Amino acid sequence: MNSYLPLWIDNHLLTKKRREKKLEPLWISYFLGDLFGFLAKIIYLVSDQFKKISDSILEKKWFPHKNFLIFPSVVILLIWHFNPNSRNWWYSFEGWIVSGKSKPMVSSISPEEFVRNYYDYLNNDHHSIAYNSLSSDFKKNQSNYNDYLDWWSIKVKQVNLDNIRIVSQNANSAIVDVRLLYFMRETQKLSKPEDIRLFLIWDSQNRTWLIDSSKNI
Repeated sequence: MNSYLPLWIDNHLLTKKRREKKLEPLWISYFLGDLFGFLAKIIYLVSDQFKKISDSILEKKWFPHKNFLIFPSVVILLIWHFNPNSRNWWYSFEGWIVSGKSKPMVSSISPEEFVRNYYDYLNNDHHSIAYNSLSSDFKKNQSNYNDYLDWWSIKVKQVNLDNIRIVSQNANSAIVDVRLLYFMRETQKLSKPEDIRLFLIWDSQNRTWLIDSSKNI
């Protein structure tokens, strides 16, 4: 009955009278139908994802009854569903419970995706967000915020990421080569291509990459 509940609500409560009058359903009925479908999906995921976890925990006699797992299971699933970064932790937790071996946690964002996002922030005038993509050492030694804004906000109108290449990558660092073209406000022209090497470090606390230094190549 539970699997047919959204369909039953739609047919008998939302659209029945309008269908009897041969009228099209209201837009709200489609919205509510999607909402009920989403809730049904959440219920299904709860029962499916946590069955083997609860069975393993009960087998190890950590808890006397399955009811002890209902609330934390729902909370963990909702966090997993709405926060993509938490999924790496979930996969490791699941592997440890079932097999006793934790799986390595993978990066939630690739160096290439991080670099593309960085220049997108600059092009969309999100300079403070872009500046926070720099490491504390980079900010201290190479670029204070006023100088950063002077270049990226006042002098450069747009930056084109013409090419990007991953030179190397490990769990804690990455090297990325980019080719940039700047559309300058003063000349209203594109600059010559500039090849830059970015040195990234992994911020484990915020689970993202940071630009630690850069140089022309």
